Amino acid sequence: MPARDVAATLEGLVVWPVFTAHPTEARRVTVLRHLRRVANLLVQLASQELRLSERRWLTRQLQQETLLLWETSEVRAQAPTPLDEASSVLNSFLDSVYEVVPRIQSDLSSALCEHYPELGSPAQPCFRFGSWVGGDRDGNPNVTAVITESTLALQRELILARHEQATLELARGFSVDANRVPPSRELLESLEVDRALLPDLARAMNRAYPNEVYRQKLRVISERLRLARESAGKDQTRASGAYASPDEYRRDLAIVDRSLRQAGASSLADGSLADIRANAEVFGFHLATLEVRQDSAKHEAAIAEALSIRQGVEYARLDESRRVDLLRGLIRSGWQLSDRHDLTADTIEVLDTFDAMVAGQRELGERACDTYIISMAESASDTLEVALLAGSSGLCEVSPDGSARSSIDIVPIFEQVRPLRGAGQILDEMLAIPEYRALVRARGDVQQVMLGYSDSNKDGGFLAANWLLYKAHRDLAEACSRHGVRLVLFHGRGGAIGRGGGQMGKAILSQPRAAIGRAIKFTEQGQVVFARYSEPGIAHRHLEQVASALLAASLDPEAIARQEAADSRWEAT
Repeated sequence: MPARDVAATLEGLVVWPVFTAHPTEARRVTVLRHLRRVANLLVQLASQELRLSERRWLTRQLQQETLLLWETSEVRAQAPTPLDEASSVLNSFLDSVYEVVPRIQSDLSSALCEHYPELGSPAQPCFRFGSWVGGDRDGNPNVTAVITESTLALQRELILARHEQATLELARGFSVDANRVPPSRELLESLEVDRALLPDLARAMNRAYPNEVYRQKLRVISERLRLARESAGKDQTRASGAYASPDEYRRDLAIVDRSLRQAGASSLADGSLADIRANAEVFGFHLATLEVRQDSAKHEAAIAEALSIRQGVEYARLDESRRVDLLRGLIRSGWQLSDRHDLTADTIEVLDTFDAMVAGQRELGERACDTYIISMAESASDTLEVALLAGSSGLCEVSPDGSARSSIDIVPIFEQVRPLRGAGQILDEMLAIPEYRALVRARGDVQQVMLGYSDSNKDGGFLAANWLLYKAHRDLAEACSRHGVRLVLFHGRGGAIGRGGGQMGKAILSQPRAAIGRAIKFTEQGQVVFARYSEPGIAHRHLEQVASALLAASLDPEAIARQEAADSRWEAT
């Protein structure tokens, strides 16, 4: 395989798991922790190098942990709140993925250095993580705008604490003398700014390790993370020295990296510092993109109410063509709903959700909450309704001259037999609307589309649903190709076979080749999160297999011809 083809495929390659809550995962966090400790003890006991005393001690620990698990109630005393669910899911995967992401990145870099030394290491990690827990109001009616804001705050707390711990541990051991590894002018100048921001810490560092400039910088980074974590949510005030954004954090890490490389200490830059930088890129200050999902009927009802009160328009009585024309005009005019005193609580809640997304992006960065998913999408007007409501909160805008800006991706779900049959046509109609096409252009000419495996199986049966899903892959890819848009398919898969479950690697390789891009996005539902992500070794294997399958499918030049021949045989059956 030519190096240029490999480089082109790796550029923009994304493996994108999205974690969801699910009622079939009813185990308490306490039970999951006991199971994790039992698993760790079994791994340690499998070692052949243990002394007899060590084996006895581990066996006693295992007996105690097993007894604690046996005597622990499996049933919660109260039904979990959305925040309880968020805490459970986030903690189930954070420990492992924070360790695994840098390892897979390092594995990929090593493989490239061995087989394609001219390419170097990938510029960006190939992972991104999402979550529906605290954002999915269609799946859980108890999720509100307040819950979404609280979940974002929880995610911020968890990931900032993890970044802080990692940088502090690195600082404690990074005893590099400035006379042996000279710091760059850029690093020295940044440290002078830090000393002005944190004078007490600066004095303490000068006493403790006066000639260890790298250690001082890493210690400052850790302290600024701590200040950012502790000042979060305090009436929009930020402590002096606290990071204002994840980009500031990444810039400081990059300064240390460049200085080490300029001084000839690349091996130090490629160690734990590289791991921290990879996690900073992937997790930012938000941990996982909190995705919002809502039923299309809620948007229709909100717009119908507002138009009836404000303009006397009976929106519900309009046909699809007239709805599209009306929505296009309102989007171009910059229609606003800032005054909400005459609207019902349901409509206000829909609008407050978009406001919560704005607040999350402002506090944690755009990627913190940049995806809005429309359940039961059946027409182009469903996406225009979301664009109109999002524009009212400032998330997107289409100017009269046709230019646009947008900080969210609008993602329709096709999840039942009829919408799946017409998925390609619906997407074609969406992208043919100038205002919507401008918003897609503002998002880099990328359109996400989600396919629902569970509801389609229930609606049409296993065989019919899977054939319809397969054809929808192909039809959606063709629609995007006609409009010059890159398609990212979002696979709404569950753990059971009837919900689209199974090995992700095989699922990727079985897709129509025209629908396989450089990104694969898929749900990891609650009942499989613990199984796949509770232990770093298993998480590493799972994510590596997904990334490997995506690479293999993307790099096979003859696959499309073989697939077209197979499709013809299926169509004739």
